[in-house]
Amino acid sequence: MPVLLMIVDGMSLFVNRVSATPDEQALLTAAPDGTFRPRTWAQIHADVQRWAAALHQAGARSGEPVVQWSENCYQWILADLALQMLQAIHVPLHAS
Repeated sequence: MPVLLMIVDGMSLFVNRVSATPDEQALLTAAPDGTFRPRTWAQIHADVQRWAAALHQAGARSGEPVVQWSENCYQWILADLALQMLQAIHVPLHAS
């Protein structure tokens, strides 16, 4: 029997999740005062769209590598998803 392989890209999974449960809590982000702030899928999607627009304005383009050097944080997630949205090539360099 042939095996059916379905390849789904990360951006499709993200957009499908946002569409299915926009108001559901997706994660918690650390605030400067040491507390944690809940983020919904819709809030993350809006943040990713803003980051994608800013990265595009800064010159990020489809198929082009973009290096990110950072600690692990919420902004790392936004940059990664925004670069996927732009179809740019994310080249992560972990500072930690």
